[in-house]
Amino acid sequence: MRLDTFLRNTALIARRDIIHYLCEEGSIRVNGIPRRGLFDLSGGEIIEFTLFNDQYQVRVLAFPASKIKPKDQWSYLEIIEKRKVHSEMEFFSDASSVQTKTPKFH
Repeated sequence: MRLDTFLRNTALIARRDIIHYLCEEGSIRVNGIPRRGLFDLSGGEIIEFTLFNDQYQVRVLAFPASKIKPKDQWSYLEIIEKRKVHSEMEFFSDASSVQTKTPKFH
């Protein structure tokens, strides 16, 4: 099964355009190697990707025939690791330096 189809059918990443963007950027890795959405999975691979502020490491267990509900995804994949990744903006957010504008019209 293709990598992009697996990610969409298992509801890990719901939108195909996001999957395409992450693959083109090199953010989705299969067994540590950046792969495109056309890559064929054979089972047992480890997929790593970062989505928003979460970094996932997932093992492929089986392939769904069609789209499944998120509650049923655990028979097709195993989440090995999920951790928060701090964005660069969090390091620069200082409450004292933020200036708020007062509305001119009420």
